Amino acid sequence: MTGEQVCAMLHISSRTLQKLRDEKGIAYTAIGGKFLYPLSKLQLLLEENYRSYVRYIKRLIIIYAHYLILL
Repeated sequence: MTGEQVCAMLHISSRTLQKLRDEKGIAYTAIGGKFLYPLSKLQLLLEENYRSYVRYIKRLIIIYAHYLILL
């Protein structure tokens, strides 16, 4: 995938993509001054960093319930 495609897919700016490359947070190959990103590695990155919003909401409810009990 091209950088433009990755930015569109991840909803990030080209500067953020560059930062991810610099910090080795994203796999890429440089060919003739052009950066290419393997789709399989991007999918793996998304899966590894996926946060379940259901789990997040349940945790917020528990925290809020404890807060109410303390009042």
